Amino acid sequence: MRLVPALEVVHQRLVKAGLGDVCLELHSRQANKRSVIQEIDRTRRGSTSTAVSSRMLALRNSIASRVAQRRDFIIWSEAMS
Repeated sequence: MRLVPALEVVHQRLVKAGLGDVCLELHSRQANKRSVIQEIDRTRRGSTSTAVSSRMLALRNSIASRVAQRRDFIIWSEAMS
């Protein structure tokens, strides 16, 4: 099965980006209903680090800014047509 190695690569990249604390290993052989629920609860209760939360907020703001820029460009280009 090639899915598991691909998921491991994605997980490693998320860990390197500082987002490992908010990853759920749903496709892992060790994953079971109880462990998944515990991980969701841990994340929901805010036990993730402030650095991870700050990083996620910064990424969200960056994405929102890029979306707004592209929207403005589309509006501008339609007006110029």
